Amino acid sequence: MQFVKCLEAIGGHPHRVVPVVQCLLAILGSQSVGVATEDGNAARQQAATTVTVMASREEAAKALCQHLNPLLEQIQEMWKRGSIRPGERNALYEAVLIVSATANAASLEHQQKTLEWIWTETCQRWSDPAWFERTLTDALSLLRSTGIKSCACLSNDVSFDAAKAGKERLHMYHAVQLIERLPRRLLQLKRKKGSNAFLAIVPHLKWTIPVVVRLLRCIHYLASPEGRKLLGVC
Repeated sequence: MQFVKCLEAIGGHPHRVVPVVQCLLAILGSQSVGVATEDGNAARQQAATTVTVMASREEAAKALCQHLNPLLEQIQEMWKRGSIRPGERNALYEAVLIVSATANAASLEHQQKTLEWIWTETCQRWSDPAWFERTLTDALSLLRSTGIKSCACLSNDVSFDAAKAGKERLHMYHAVQLIERLPRRLLQLKRKKGSNAFLAIVPHLKWTIPVVVRLLRCIHYLASPEGRKLLGVC
C-alpha cells in the first residue's frame, strides 16, 4: 500500500518524482541482500517495481530525464556493492530505459548508448568465446555449467561444482530476462507512440541472437528422448 501512495503522491506534482525515487532506492539499499526476510524481500521487489511503474508515466519520465546518467550510475554502484538482487536490478534498468526512450524519443543514438551501458556486463560475458564454448557447446556443457547434482549426467561427476553452477544458472536466467524485457518495452513504446527507439537494439543483435539461439537449441535437445537421458529424474 505504501508504494501505491508513492504513485498517488506524484499525480500533478512532477517535482516530487526524484525524491520519491531516491526514497525507493534507499529502501533497496537499506538491507543486505543476504539477510533479507520474506517481508523484506517483498518490500524490495515492490520498491523496484514501483520505480518502473513511475517511469512509465510521461510526467515522471520527463522529471527524471535530467537525472538519467546519475540515476544509472547509482543503480550500477548499488549492483556492484551487492545492495540489489538481479531481478531488482533488471526492474531498475527497465525504468532507466523507459525514461530515456520517453524523454528522448527523437534521439536514436541516445537509446543506443543507454542500452550499451545497461548491457555492458552481459555483453562482455556472452561475447567471451571461452564462456560460450564452456557453457553452450552442447546440452551436456550447458548442464555442466548450470545444472544440478541430481542430473543423471552429473551425479557421479566429482568435478561438478553445484554452487558455481547455481550462480551461473542465476546469471543466465536474469541476463535472458533483461534481454527479453528491454526490447519488449521499446516495442510497446513504438506501438503506443510511434517511437523509433526500438531500432536501438539492432547493434546488439550480433551478440544476443547467437547465444539465445544456441541456448534454445540446447534446451530443445534436453526435451528429446536422448536429452532426457542426460537429465534423469532431476
